[in-house]
Amino acid sequence: MSFTHTISGVPTNGVQRVSFKDMQATQNNYGAGRKPYNRTKGKIEYEGTIGLFLDVVWALIKSAPNGRIQDIPEFEITHRVVFGAQSKTVKLKYCCFTENGLDISEGDMNVVIDLPLSIGDIEFVDGL
Repeated sequence: MSFTHTISGVPTNGVQRVSFKDMQATQNNYGAGRKPYNRTKGKIEYEGTIGLFLDVVWALIKSAPNGRIQDIPEFEITHRVVFGAQSKTVKLKYCCFTENGLDISEGDMNVVIDLPLSIGDIEFVDGL
């Protein structure tokens, strides 16, 4: 399995991993009796993280307004997964970084920084 990424339309090779999910508040509504009469659903929320190699994080910091990646305008991440002869594409829309920090130890040879993302929408382009 392999994957490719674009961030704001720019191909990015420095992505090690991406994780994302959506959650929706759900409530059972009760009338007479002990079992739910029906169910209502609330807002949909999205969250995720992106694992970037250290040099990519430094480049983002350097290009960010005021040196804060949290101040980078909203962007889109296209995540394309290829497995065998099939591929699937997911777009993480209206993304922004919510935190910045480093966790590095002496002797680290492969430094990947996981940065939390605020995500506005998730689009499964090819379906599931």
